[in-house]
Amino acid sequence: MLTSLSRNLWRVYRGSNVKGRVARYGTWFDERGDANDRDYDHTETVNDYYDLCSEFMQFGWNESLHFAPLQPGETLEHSIVRHQRLMIDRLQLREGMTVIDVGCGVGGPMRRVMRESGAKVLGLNNNAQQLEKARRKNVEAGLDQMAEYMKCNFMDMSAIDASSFDRGYAIESTCHAPDKQKAFAEIYRVLKPGALFWGQEMCMTDNFDPDDGRHQAIKRDLMLGIALRDIATFSEVDR
Repeated sequence: MLTSLSRNLWRVYRGSNVKGRVARYGTWFDERGDANDRDYDHTETVNDYYDLCSEFMQFGWNESLHFAPLQPGETLEHSIVRHQRLMIDRLQLREGMTVIDVGCGVGGPMRRVMRESGAKVLGLNNNAQQLEKARRKNVEAGLDQMAEYMKCNFMDMSAIDASSFDRGYAIESTCHAPDKQKAFAEIYRVLKPGALFWGQEMCMTDNFDPDDGRHQAIKRDLMLGIALRDIATFSEVDR
């Protein structure tokens, strides 16, 4: 596995100005300014982050780059599989449906959806490197005929007609949205009336105390580690 990681890192990072992009990311984080500025275009920063981190994330998480609630004695891998199957069940996915994966990463969840439900999936991602890897892995899995791909910012999916999908899901992608209401409005625009949607978001709980220095340090480390301008509260996402 280490040999594979080394080979992939050499291939991905060759000629990609890693030092410069890391420095640019650090400068952005230190000078990110008003977290409530909804006009800020976060696209370049998020692409820098995923271009630099995706190979390491896959080394630790394999093909599904997201968290899942752990049960006692359960491995991360098993928790992710169980969580994805819960999503498939709750969305009532079945053959003949069309589904949008908003922020598909390298396609781990969409492959499980296609393989276990028979639904067709559009993988939407604004990171070209991840999207190409998702396509390659779908081909290797024999699932490419059930998948479509679109390089697109989920804040503006105007290239997609309204009411196009039977179901949708976003797994830890909309945490990057500078405007939650606009992001979810755009997602619901492309879903058919009455469609089910699964959203998995990173939030600060009600236990977070903005006046507690330790709480602020934890939040800052999370933001730095996941390329977030801010972390919303549950109430901000629920609005």
